[in-house]
Amino acid sequence: MKVFYTDRLSTGPLVLRSRELERRGVNAAFTTRLGGVSEGPYRSLNMAFHVGDRPEDVHENRRRVLDGLGIDPERVVGCEQVHGSTVVAVEERPEKGWVSGADGLVTTGPLTLVAFFADCVPVFIFDPVRGVIALVHAGWRGTAKRIVARAVKVMEATYGSRPGDCLAVMGPSIRRCCYEVEAEVIRAMPEVESGWVAAGRGRYYLDLPAVNAAILRDSGVGDIWDCGLCTACDTSTFYSYRAEGGVTGRMAAIVTLGRSGAS
Repeated sequence: MKVFYTDRLSTGPLVLRSRELERRGVNAAFTTRLGGVSEGPYRSLNMAFHVGDRPEDVHENRRRVLDGLGIDPERVVGCEQVHGSTVVAVEERPEKGWVSGADGLVTTGPLTLVAFFADCVPVFIFDPVRGVIALVHAGWRGTAKRIVARAVKVMEATYGSRPGDCLAVMGPSIRRCCYEVEAEVIRAMPEVESGWVAAGRGRYYLDLPAVNAAILRDSGVGDIWDCGLCTACDTSTFYSYRAEGGVTGRMAAIVTLGRSGAS
């Protein structure tokens, strides 16, 4: 069973949608790099302002995605993404539209959570019993600090979620096949059953989704789905910071309670 299915929005962008979340009444999507107006290394659906793309192109890309998903931009909340482990519960949209110093957000709605990716692991967490959603940006530093476990703790402490009621879905990211790292990175990783293999010369191939899945299991999360898609293997569909030499666009992970208002 595929974790995501592709959907060409009426406004043009190609996105991936989560079956498991959608059938539980959650509107969750992960953009590809297809269906936008950006040019050069950001071609074509870059969703991030901070990478050097033309702001007017990013605005148009975001408009196409949000309109296609039936999402009100005034309800969208993002996080600063400092490659840390801070997860924040939000009930109202901040004045700036984003939360400083955070790499994860939790809410019960009616807000829409968004984060941006070009190799790091997007993790959607949902508690269907209490109607709580979380979105986590898990790079290697955040993974080393067990950011997904922190998200589960915030859901539990703030809204009374029980880990066993929760499910998690992991979107496209760089995989072990393409992610060679130094020994220092491996030494920083939590003690888990698996997640890396030796590459020789004091280097390793790291599987960030596998490590995050192990952390989620240790946290008591009941169901975990991983899409298995590698951003670095398929740069025709996804942006990859590593595969594209650090100059590229960003995809967006988007999640809100309630089904898409678009057809």
